[in-house]
Amino acid sequence: MRRPSLSLVMGVAVLALFTSGWGRTDSRTPPASTKTESRPMDASDKPSACPACGSKESVIPIGYGMPGKEMMDRAERGEILLGGCVVEPNSPRWHCKSCKKSW
Repeated sequence: MRRPSLSLVMGVAVLALFTSGWGRTDSRTPPASTKTESRPMDASDKPSACPACGSKESVIPIGYGMPGKEMMDRAERGEILLGGCVVEPNSPRWHCKSCKKSW
């Protein structure tokens, strides 16, 4: 029995990605696996100060997930830190811009 060529296998993989929502330009809703903010950034539980240096003004939330335009704009303004696309149960939620500690 002859094995399928690598180009055929790659073609099938690309086709699977496109039919699952990736690559669609007309879709306004990203696939479920690319939520833009996996963890809510609620200021109500914001720490009063950094536990390492005591800074009160430098603490910002860490945003996880595939960043959209709003999330990118907030990161450029220094309002949030982008934490990556994968969020783990023990991922840090806050970051101090003064001492660079995340917790």
